[in-house]
Amino acid sequence: MKLNKIFLLGLMVSAALLTACSDDDDHDYKRGAVAGAYDVTFISEERFTLEYTAESFDVELYRPDSISQEALTVPIEVVSKPDFITVPSEVTFAAGESVAMLTVTIGEGMEPFEEYSLNIRVPEQFTNPYSIQDGTPSQNIIFLKEDFKTVNKGTYYSQFNNTVDPDIELQWSDIMSSYRLSVSNDEFAHTFTFTVDEEGAISFNEPQIYQGWDYPGYGGVYASAAADKPSLYDDEDKAYYFGFKYAIPAAGASFGGTYYDYFVVEE
Repeated sequence: MKLNKIFLLGLMVSAALLTACSDDDDHDYKRGAVAGAYDVTFISEERFTLEYTAESFDVELYRPDSISQEALTVPIEVVSKPDFITVPSEVTFAAGESVAMLTVTIGEGMEPFEEYSLNIRVPEQFTNPYSIQDGTPSQNIIFLKEDFKTVNKGTYYSQFNNTVDPDIELQWSDIMSSYRLSVSNDEFAHTFTFTVDEEGAISFNEPQIYQGWDYPGYGGVYASAAADKPSLYDDEDKAYYFGFKYAIPAAGASFGGTYYDYFVVEE
């Protein structure tokens, strides 16, 4: 009886695998691809944050060392892209090389701080959809431009999270006329932007700042400006003070008390 169950389970798994490789998959790759022919995949990041003046970015493709002895030119299929970028119709692996770079050119019309999407893929005859691969035969890339530049480094202290993070960069954007801080550690992770007026008063651009973790069963934890703890820059201390309160908006719940985070600029 147990053997029969195992046999039936094997048939169910086999059927599931055949269904996963059907003609209706997300990449429109058909059964009958030349298995093991080239195994070309994308191994690049799926998100690019570019300098405001950037005119291009590179997408990496990979082929196994075992088939990298000869030069290989691979066509690139564009599924969708913005009008202002140009994608080469092919990319070439040099003889003996397992990595090739596809350079995407950026023309006029890209707005700063706006996300765009590029969807590209390798034709199925240059991939092997039936093997375990390090990359993927198609890739949807999100990219944006920004002009944030590091203006200072310092230490970030979080009273609520009880953490101290050195070597944090304070960045400035001329386009947004705002500062940005990004902190990530084992306890929490958040990124926020803010302005400082002539009197040193700080205003957050984001009404709620996700803290990078969820309270089990309730939802994401967010920080927002605390009315009883004004946020300000103290020029004498060379420190930025951020008054926060914490809540779980999805659950309509909040943590008791208010707290200060502060960033002290290195001398």
